[in-house]
Amino acid sequence: MLLVGRVVLQLAAFVIVGSLLAVASTSSGTPEHVISFFALAIGLAALALTVVLIRLSRKDRPSKENQ
Repeated sequence: MLLVGRVVLQLAAFVIVGSLLAVASTSSGTPEHVISFFALAIGLAALALTVVLIRLSRKDRPSKENQ
């Protein structure tokens, strides 16, 4: 599970960085600008969801200190 989480985090970061560059380089009001904002929203949502799922999966496991 942690491997999948890391891959999704890297992919989300790639999408976020790419969409930020696209937002900065496109003119406001163009379809490309709108699509870049949608990609940014999707990347941020994927990042947030992955972080939450990783945190929840770590709570389920007993830590080494409790054993």
